[in-house]
Amino acid sequence: MDPAFWENHVENEYEHCRLTGYTAADWNTADEFETFWMGRALRSVHAHHTNDGRDSYLILSDSAAMFASRPGADALIAVHIARDPSGHTFRQGLARQPSVLFA
Repeated sequence: MDPAFWENHVENEYEHCRLTGYTAADWNTADEFETFWMGRALRSVHAHHTNDGRDSYLILSDSAAMFASRPGADALIAVHIARDPSGHTFRQGLARQPSVLFA
């Protein structure tokens, strides 16, 4: 995990993820998060955060999908972020979806 990535990108650029003060639960989560979020032209379509702050559900639009190597690439991405407030860690789940109904 690159500390500069977490300080400069996660806390500032991805505030809709509500991850300030949290770090990835493990190396796999950190690598997946960094790989997924770096250099992508993502726009938040919708976000829902549970009242207890443990979970966030995001629907993102990936504008780069139109330039994908295969026609009809899914441009929507459903993201689930699960936080552990006691350990100040998080995990994420990702799935590309063809429409908002499936996200």
